[in-house]
Amino acid sequence: MSRHFKYLVFIACLLFIQNRSKAQFSELELKQLDTLNELVSNPQNHDTILALAYLNLSEILYVSNMDTMIPLCMKAKNIIDNGLKKNPGIQVEKALLEIKSGVLNNIAFVHMNQGRVDTALAYLIEALAIIEKAGNKEGI
Repeated sequence: MSRHFKYLVFIACLLFIQNRSKAQFSELELKQLDTLNELVSNPQNHDTILALAYLNLSEILYVSNMDTMIPLCMKAKNIIDNGLKKNPGIQVEKALLEIKSGVLNNIAFVHMNQGRVDTALAYLIEALAIIEKAGNKEGI
């Protein structure tokens, strides 16, 4: 993981903390941010853990700065795509595909909020195809 990207995640977390008042910021959110930062800081973690950590970071940090969501999701997507190339077992492949579907949904969310409906729809269609491949009927 590049040093610059680690700094981006750290700065995004700091901005998130600064943009929220103490009354709005829960202990649970603080713990989640600390845990997720620890997970992404350790490249030894399994691809599923790293990708899910980036996905969760994107979902927490978009509240303070939606511009952080796509870079964090793209980092997760790259981890997933590389993990899928390693020819993982069925369970790992399914987990990676389900995380990737969430990543694509989040990217679609940003595009939708920025008025790029066609781009959002393309991401949602891709996410649907992936979740169908994973066999997750609830996700569909």
